[in-house]
Amino acid sequence: MAIITPSTFDPLRRFVAVRLQQGVPIVDADWNEMDDMRRFGLRANLRWFVGNGIPDGSDAFRLAPRAVPAANDLDIMMGVPAAPLGTSNLVTGLRHVGRCLVDGIEALIDTNATFRGQELHVATAGSAAKAVQRGVPQIAEIPLLNGTVCLYLDVWERLIRPDEMPTLVFADIGTESCARVRVDWTVRARTGTTVPLPADPDFLVGHSSYALALVTRVAADPVVYPGQVQDLREKRLLMPPAHLVEDLFATDAISYRQGLGRPVLPLRTVMNALLRGELPSTPDQVIAPDPAGDFATRAILDSGSDIVAAFHSTRVAGTPKVFVTSWKDAVPLDAAAPPLQVTVLDATTPALIMLPTAPFPSPLLAYTTQSDIRFRRAGALGGLATAPETPVAATPDPDTHPVVLRTGQTVTFLWHHNGVGPADTIRYRRRQYDITWTEAAAVWLEADTIDLSAKQINLTQVEPWAFHAAADAAGRIFVAFRTVSAPNSNIAVVRLTPATGAVENWINLELDSTTIDQEPFVLIDAAVRVWVFFRGTGGVFSVQHDVAANSWGPTTFVPGTSDGPADSNLRPTALFDADGGLWLFWAKTSAGPKTDIWTVYRNPTTLNWGAPRQVSGSSGNNDFPVVFEKDGTLRLYFRSNRLGNFDLYFKTLITKI
Repeated sequence: MAIITPSTFDPLRRFVAVRLQQGVPIVDADWNEMDDMRRFGLRANLRWFVGNGIPDGSDAFRLAPRAVPAANDLDIMMGVPAAPLGTSNLVTGLRHVGRCLVDGIEALIDTNATFRGQELHVATAGSAAKAVQRGVPQIAEIPLLNGTVCLYLDVWERLIRPDEMPTLVFADIGTESCARVRVDWTVRARTGTTVPLPADPDFLVGHSSYALALVTRVAADPVVYPGQVQDLREKRLLMPPAHLVEDLFATDAISYRQGLGRPVLPLRTVMNALLRGELPSTPDQVIAPDPAGDFATRAILDSGSDIVAAFHSTRVAGTPKVFVTSWKDAVPLDAAAPPLQVTVLDATTPALIMLPTAPFPSPLLAYTTQSDIRFRRAGALGGLATAPETPVAATPDPDTHPVVLRTGQTVTFLWHHNGVGPADTIRYRRRQYDITWTEAAAVWLEADTIDLSAKQINLTQVEPWAFHAAADAAGRIFVAFRTVSAPNSNIAVVRLTPATGAVENWINLELDSTTIDQEPFVLIDAAVRVWVFFRGTGGVFSVQHDVAANSWGPTTFVPGTSDGPADSNLRPTALFDADGGLWLFWAKTSAGPKTDIWTVYRNPTTLNWGAPRQVSGSSGNNDFPVVFEKDGTLRLYFRSNRLGNFDLYFKTLITKI
């Protein structure tokens, strides 16, 4: 028996090499520790960077029912072609043996075998003595029962004895030199679906186990038949080339290894959705649900690090209050996390922007309270509840539904003013900031609020979609709103330049004079064309304004938005993605009645609209869509009463890989 100093190797010491010194003895412990370092490094690399399983091009250790049925037995397949006659052992070991990685150890199988024919199986003559010699238990029969059995590969390393391998003894001197350690394996079976764990009585210390298959056993019949074996092996292990990542995800391999550029959804999920004619998306996520009703406005945005939303809800005292909430884009929403209540008094229809303060953007929240428009500023979202209120508009008549836009250092507030009788107008007021963005240094550019248009509009207290505004790159604000011209209503547009206060009022702009037009949405493209979408009788319509030529084009029907009853296509909203494609979303009421969110895409190359697609679905109604783009995907925010009362929901739509 080999006399070897007990191993001195300890991986936690982090030694990686042994260095000979002059004038000191060489002992076996040094040599052996050097070899243990190398072996451990290789094993750790294989375990953590490759994993368990069978390499590509091999079908090793496949368990299969015997060709001639036999009780309690299975074939253990080598899984590669046998070596031609005359092949050297070096080539055979490289190309003509099956292999399996188990916990970083490579198990080799060089010939087909059977479960009951294994050297240590209880049915094999002499197996008991060999098991004692090797310090392992015999291989028991496959349990016979009505249930499931797990067959697994048991792998370990052991010292080889000269009586097992006489070639280890040098005939010329009649003694052995260095001892050898080799990898041994057996296939074992146990009741259940897992390999032995440390707390199990059949767990073997120093051994590694790998599940090969599950076998469904029938107590009345010990034969294993096809269909009873479920293969569990991890197959086709292969280190892929770096360009595979670039081809699939259009990002470099290093970025991908850092978790960057990964698809939001698995490619299979995306492809399956496309094959069904759907737009791939994440599941709907409810935002701060409550038995009371929540009301959505367009107050949702990407702050750079968080998604931030403001809404009003009757969850406190049964009357509307304004709330804010935020979540990390990469983290699923915590449905139990309560939103922050901002207002104590009743307040509705919030509008939200982020001001470019350093080191982080700061929120400005406007809302309607006590029939007036007010706003709050804070350094962070959590400070809004204690921030002072600043009046924007305080008039004897109701002021509602604020919209807030920033152009340069100017913040412009717009809102609906319900004057005496039918004198409803859009009013505005500008607030100028310096580069510090502090409220102490800010000044109002108007002593009082100003009517933006002489057009009369017809808004109700619960409809914030009757006017909309957007700013172009030059800092001009385009405001579209509903006008009343009995018995119909039309859409008018006004241009306001906050830097100068100049107003261009297209009083006679009638985008559609024959039907009831309402719920406008303003969008500005990269060529600084102004698009106005609106709901008309029979669908959604659009019209474009060429800013350079100062001219409006014809009103155009958006294909695919006419399905359903008349006036069933509600609240259009749109955006241009990073590729210049145009996405239109709207809420469509169908038979039932039931409302869901739909979208249609306009190709920037062909300028054609595609087929409309439904992007929300539930047992309840889904409406009030708001959409924005982040990291190449679209984020959809909407309201749904699928749980009873209305709650707010959020999801990610995958429009490109």
